[in-house]
Amino acid sequence: MFDIDTYLIATYGSIRTCPNLKTKGSWMAKLLDTELEQTEAVEALQERKDANADVERVDNHSLPAGAPMYYYCRLCGKDLGAYPEDHVGPAPRYCSPCETLVEAGWSDSEGIFVQYVEKRCWDCRGDGHYGIDYYTKLPRTCMTCGGSGKQKVRKEAEQAS
Repeated sequence: MFDIDTYLIATYGSIRTCPNLKTKGSWMAKLLDTELEQTEAVEALQERKDANADVERVDNHSLPAGAPMYYYCRLCGKDLGAYPEDHVGPAPRYCSPCETLVEAGWSDSEGIFVQYVEKRCWDCRGDGHYGIDYYTKLPRTCMTCGGSGKQKVRKEAEQAS
């Protein structure tokens, strides 16, 4: 069974001493280069889904105001922890093994690995802004690319000519 945390601990001795941990997207996807590694990772995902299927989830909408928010992995349903309602920063979406799968191109809706290519955003033409806000007179952030100017587009299969 493939587990990213076990791999990092075995390779570097600790997850914290791992180089480039903050920019793990590009090199974590390289861990799933071969089909065997991808198959093992998908089997591990299914095992995590089965293990977390019986976990009772907390409904954040039914909690009173000021209560901590509970987050769960979007792929396997693992409990990612409780954060205070006023925490700053994006909410966690995936656990570390599932994040590796997503970075490698895993599409849970299709059940396959999909290759993506970054292209210039067609809506803002790569600028990251779209139009001017009427009241603040500041440029609006593009909703298509989120202001990055790039968007992930599914790589089309190359046609033989």
